[in-house]
Formats: sequence, structure tokens, C-alpha cells
Amino acid sequence: MNMMNGKKIVLGLGLVASLMGLTACHGSAWDCHKPAPVVVAIPPEPEPTPVEPPPAAPLCEAEPVQVYFDTNKFELTSGSSDDMKRLAHCLAKNTTQKVKIEGHADKRGSVKHNLALSQKRADFVKRFLLLNYAPEWTITEVVGLGATEEFGAGNSAEALAKNRTTTVTVMR
Repeated sequence: MNMMNGKKIVLGLGLVASLMGLTACHGSAWDCHKPAPVVVAIPPEPEPTPVEPPPAAPLCEAEPVQVYFDTNKFELTSGSSDDMKRLAHCLAKNTTQKVKIEGHADKRGSVKHNLALSQKRADFVKRFLLLNYAPEWTITEVVGLGATEEFGAGNSAEALAKNRTTTVTVMR
């Protein structure tokens, strides 16, 4: 309550006291027409109650998340999209964490083709994370590396499939 309101209360109560004949006379007739001062105690404002901070969100996975692709494609496979959604939601809660996205390709195709395809895969993963609420500033690097790193050695279908990937690494 501000002082203006406090003064109005004191004057208002003094006027009521005067009308009710509750005045104090101090010797002269003039003094008998003045209302007696009324003191109103204004309680102090309560102290704010401390609020506990919300619990910190669990940190995102420290292990790199591997996202796999079909041959010559850059759309996520159904199994990979669930992992990426979990990561995106984790990044939305832990906005200080950063990730690096590296696209890869198997060794089939020309160097130029594999570099372009791996970049499209990395860009697709970035867009997917952003569409699922990961803040843009959490993504520090998006790069296509072509077939420069092998995750599966050899020419078998299984080995080639392991190389058609994008790696999302959570930075610490």
C-alpha cells in the first residue's frame, strides 16, 4: 500500500471519529472540534518464499548417434527417426549442449557424388533436428565427408550399409 492510500485511510477514519463525537478536547473550544488522530497499523509486506530451481534435465547421450540411409538416398530410415527425435527433444531441454553432424557415404560412386550425397545426408539430419525443436545454436558443424571414413570394411552389403550413415556427436 502506498503512502497516499495510507493518508486517505487515516483521514477517513479521523473524519468518522469526528462525526461519531470521538474527539479529544485539549482545553479550548477550537481544539474540541478537531478529530482525534487515528493510528492505523499497516502490516509489513510478507517476505517472498524462496522457490527451488527446477531439476536440471538429463544430459544428452555422450555416444555418437548413427543415422543410417538406403543406397543413394538421404531420407531417414524409420528406425533412425525415433533416435533423432529423442536427441532433438534432449537438445531442446539442454540448450547449452552442442552437436556436430558428419555425413558419410559408401565407396560406390565417384568422389564428387559421394561428397554431395554425404552433405545432403548431414543437411537432412540438421533439418530433422530443427523441425523436432532442437535449437539451431546447438548445431555447431554440418559437413559431408563422402567415403573418407569407413565404418564397415569390405564390399559386402552389410559393410556398405554401415558406411551409408550420418554421425551426430554430442560435444561436452
